[in-house]
Amino acid sequence: ERVIRPYGMAEHGGDWYVVAHDTGRNDLRHFAVARMRDVQVMERKFERPGDFDPEAHFAKSFGAFVGKGDHRVVVRSTVLPGTTERVLYPAIMNGSKGTARVKMAMNPEFMREGTALHDFEYPPMIVVGCDDLATASLVRDMYSDVKAAFVETSVRTAELMKYACNAYHALKVTFANEMGSVCDALGGDGREVMRIFAMDTKLNISAAYLKPGFAFGGSCLPKDVRALNWAAKDREIDTPLLAAIMPSNESQIRA
Repeated sequence: ERVIRPYGMAEHGGDWYVVAHDTGRNDLRHFAVARMRDVQVMERKFERPGDFDPEAHFAKSFGAFVGKGDHRVVVRSTVLPGTTERVLYPAIMNGSKGTARVKMAMNPEFMREGTALHDFEYPPMIVVGCDDLATASLVRDMYSDVKAAFVETSVRTAELMKYACNAYHALKVTFANEMGSVCDALGGDGREVMRIFAMDTKLNISAAYLKPGFAFGGSCLPKDVRALNWAAKDREIDTPLLAAIMPSNESQIRA
């Protein structure tokens, strides 16, 4: 099965292009550049160096492809913070031999496998990290038919968003599974507990407690977390996530 993995978008000569990697190939040397208004695909093949960095290699090759002039590059691929600034931009400039004038933006995607088309049309939000108002405005216009909140932020914050979301989603799955195991061991119904849990949109399913800061304290939270972990351990239930709560909280105090 051949899958076209989008790396990003770029504006050139008044047209927007989608740049993608063809995973039907056995390496990362093949990229497709498709003009959005007529979906005309031009395939480019680039030689792979020995010490291979896919993102930097792609960006350098793309810089050589677009050449000199004014360009706006919008990164869609999930990359670690600083990659756009420290890797992609210099590589594009290197590829164009310093002749390109490039404005960079980060536009993370929030699409799930199996529902990508629906998620693209109905995203939870549209996030654009950019320090150039004109580029941000162009990206906003490109999403004019998508009904979602448009959020402008810094490039590094935008780079972090997909990691924060996916880490939290993984955390939710793990929390529900561990609570389900504890509930079963204690004679409760894990699914019913989590169904009722999710009904609380004031604290449980909300922005409450999601502001980085100092550790939690008081009597209730530490007492109940320790009791839950004791009950799980007493019944030989492995709950590494729940067991990590108190040590993690204590590390915040020491910090």
